[in-house]
Amino acid sequence: MDKNILRKYIPNNSVILDAGAFNGGDTNDFLNMFPECLVLAFEPVSELYKTLTNSITVHKERVKTFNIALDNSVGKKEMYISSGYSNQSSSLMKPKEHLNI
Repeated sequence: MDKNILRKYIPNNSVILDAGAFNGGDTNDFLNMFPECLVLAFEPVSELYKTLTNSITVHKERVKTFNIALDNSVGKKEMYISSGYSNQSSSLMKPKEHLNI
């Protein structure tokens, strides 16, 4: 997706939620695209969270990272962690067959 289309809809001083921030690619793009924004980056998978925090090298003052998942309820839940080709699809929802490929 061409993220530049977001400039039409998101003001420069927005608070942006990056849910499932993965390796920080989108987080860094948002920080560069919106010079006054605050990015709240959520990544529940510990290994990916480390990658996320290490990837943020500029504008650190405008990003807050959280090693938690977002859900519609409070509490502890099982996290289904994917690996390999689909390592971007970890979820609180039980996986389907796409993880068996």
